[in-house]
Amino acid sequence: MNYTAARNLFQEAQELIDHKKYLDGLNILVKISSAFLYYKNPPFRKREITHLAEICCRTLKQKNPRHKEAQVGYGVILRNEGKLSESIEVFDDVLAHEIHREALLEKACTYELMGDNPGALNLLLMGLKAFPFEKMILNNLATLYEAQEDWNLALNYYNLAIEVDQEGGVSHYNKGRLLFSLEQYKLAMHHFEMALGLYDAKDFRVIDVHIFLADTHFQLKHYQEAEKLYLNIIELFPRRGEGYQSISDFYYKIAKKSEALNYINKAIELSFPEMDCYYKKAYYLKDLNQSGEALSTLFEALNYFPNEVKLFDLMAEIYISQGNYPAAIRTLHQRNDIEADEETFYLLAESYFNLDQYSDALVWINRFIEIEKDYAEAYILRAKINSVTGYYRLALDDLYDAFDLDNEDLYLQESDLYYFDRLGEIEEYQQFLRKVKG
Repeated sequence: MNYTAARNLFQEAQELIDHKKYLDGLNILVKISSAFLYYKNPPFRKREITHLAEICCRTLKQKNPRHKEAQVGYGVILRNEGKLSESIEVFDDVLAHEIHREALLEKACTYELMGDNPGALNLLLMGLKAFPFEKMILNNLATLYEAQEDWNLALNYYNLAIEVDQEGGVSHYNKGRLLFSLEQYKLAMHHFEMALGLYDAKDFRVIDVHIFLADTHFQLKHYQEAEKLYLNIIELFPRRGEGYQSISDFYYKIAKKSEALNYINKAIELSFPEMDCYYKKAYYLKDLNQSGEALSTLFEALNYFPNEVKLFDLMAEIYISQGNYPAAIRTLHQRNDIEADEETFYLLAESYFNLDQYSDALVWINRFIEIEKDYAEAYILRAKINSVTGYYRLALDDLYDAFDLDNEDLYLQESDLYYFDRLGEIEEYQQFLRKVKG
């Protein structure tokens, strides 16, 4: 759902409420609120949605104190606004009088958002006793077991959902998605094709099935068929940014970077700001040696997503590629969670090293290696630091660690060897060079 569609639907909901069609208005508010659940900057104030929903719910309950649909809808909107405990209270009020299917499903979803997967699982299993042939309960159970990496139980519940809902596509889609993640692409393709045959073509979610089917052909190296499917997606859904983003990803993977950039620009044009689109655009521009435009894109993205770590890291990478190490360091220190991200540690180490600030570089590369112990390049960087500061034995140990991690592809450039001149008198270093050079 793009910005314009959301504003139009919001206006439609207001008009329905003005005409006292409260349940219809509430249902539209739930749809808008859910569509923008994960957006940091949705095209409306969430409290506007909540205020109108409260009016609908209060009015409907005056007519019918146990208007369950109104209560559940209001609970969903509270949850989407982040008021999880309040939404649980609303669902509990409904469930206190009966095992209401929608209230049970939405309460379980709220438990998941709270990180209480065991609570969600117990609630759904209880619901399954009351509604043994309810596809959404079966699908949600499967999703929870999938999150726990219990693949067999997840597949069992998806199979049960398919059995009880032979006319619907959602269960085939979910099973295909799991099989795709398990790299069982041919089986996944079968379920995506089944889902497309069963989904209503007007269903908002059907584009996801099309994208997964195209992705599956790509994974099977059916590149021509995949390209046809991606192009078909943007023909079927010309106003949906997801389709342009998917074909952009495809062209980037097959090294058609200019085409990838064109389509990601279209995705940005059609979608309300999404961090991934901006990140990909900047990354593509960086790869196309358009660093200035890449930086401009990242600055624009930070207006919408001021705390997204990936944006800061990519900006720092670009500054490093330009040799502007002070700017890279300033950028990385702007991040609020600098203590928590290993990518930042490595970029800081690299920047300080190139400024000959070796003690700072050593601090950050050590922090990186504490977390990422299997990255050969980190040991080479630490070896350089140790070598130029006179710790030759430590430098040699780091070089051997790098070689042990990546003995097939490890390659030392002339610029690397410059830092190890002082090691030349050590026989073990000469042995190491012979190993690296084969």
